Amino acid sequence: MTLIVGEWKAGKTTLICHLLKEMANGGDLAGEVRAAKVLVLSEEIDSLWARRRDDFGLGDHVHFQVRPFLGLPNKATWKSYIEYTSALVEKGKFDLLIIDTWASLNPCLDENDAVRTLDALLPLQRITEAGAAVLIAHHPSKKDSNGRQSARGSGALQGFMDTIMELHRTNPQVQSDRRRTLTAIGRYHETAAVAEVVIELTDSGYQRVGSKADSTQQDRHVVIKEILTGRDWSTDEEIRSLWTDKEVAAPGKRTLQKDLSTGCESGLWERQGKGTKGDKFKYKFDSRTLPPKGA
Repeated sequence: MTLIVGEWKAGKTTLICHLLKEMANGGDLAGEVRAAKVLVLSEEIDSLWARRRDDFGLGDHVHFQVRPFLGLPNKATWKSYIEYTSALVEKGKFDLLIIDTWASLNPCLDENDAVRTLDALLPLQRITEAGAAVLIAHHPSKKDSNGRQSARGSGALQGFMDTIMELHRTNPQVQSDRRRTLTAIGRYHETAAVAEVVIELTDSGYQRVGSKADSTQQDRHVVIKEILTGRDWSTDEEIRSLWTDKEVAAPGKRTLQKDLSTGCESGLWERQGKGTKGDKFKYKFDSRTLPPKGA
């Protein structure tokens, strides 16, 4: 049982579509994806999924149950439907059931009621008993002081899950930024091993950027390169004094020195000097003299 929580229009369904695409034959989405047969239970209309099917090239490994209820189901209807779905999972040998979204299909009229929420979730164990994992997409209520997103409704929902994932905009101040940060906590050591990863949506799908620290360092590398372009050899103090980018915060002295060092090691710019008081490190960007990346 996995819960993925993300703000409205932050890209949960887009991420799910890329996951579905990779599950056709097995592939990669910020890590290994195994081939799987998937059943999607969705609130959205047929035409939207037909368009996504064509846009993402989804194959017959993905099956859909679109708007199975006229409104929110009552307790009896929900349990009956999950029984029907578990039989479908077992007969069709599905590996995964995706519910997108929980709020639109949850039979509990008061989502803050822990007892009723748990009563709505318990039937889903029939799905896992039939052989499929369950992935539920849900909206957050609000962020706490540490920036984490609490799932909307009773805490019984999160307590019931084996794994909780959160999808954040990596740079929420820039709407055009296509990077997303995925965090995860859960019962299994495999989850702890990849507790945070930044992914970026490209024309060929999501690519793994690394940790959030890696991502923000890459942003600073771009600014440093812009500062050094067309300039003679510059010290770290001079570079920091020229930092005017409003979207990428100017780093502290030690962070900037580390950024400059890693950039030099990666071949982004050149360095001269011994790094002493009398012979400070100086940096210069010259695309004519730098070796190609990876050389």
